[in-house]
Amino acid sequence: MTISSFDKATCRALRADLQKVLDAYAAKQGITLTVGNMSFTPEAVSIKMEAKIVGGKGIREQKIDSALPLQAMYDGLSLDVCSGKQLVGYNSRAYKRPYIYLQINTGKRFKTSRNQAKMYFTAPVKSQEAA
Repeated sequence: MTISSFDKATCRALRADLQKVLDAYAAKQGITLTVGNMSFTPEAVSIKMEAKIVGGKGIREQKIDSALPLQAMYDGLSLDVCSGKQLVGYNSRAYKRPYIYLQINTGKRFKTSRNQAKMYFTAPVKSQEAA
């Protein structure tokens, strides 16, 4: 089958075929290759692709992980386990729910707002007893 023009269906089929070829190559090299966004016109298609070491973190995940300690300190949040939850990420582009936390007992990740994160992860203030 030859491609005469690019449309959604053609790009979907192209993505599936490319992923099969990339998976075979990636297995030989010990890496992970993923076909990302595709933008197209009837005559051309632009394809994003990500390559990473197996088990490694992509660029986006590294940015999220590196932003957490600084942002948590700024908002006065604890990175320790609090009530069975632990902060694991911060996505600066998600303005409504930028914090990502892990529910320890289930292993599920959840997004939460800044205000909700403060309720979950702000350490209680210890009052000083008069001497």
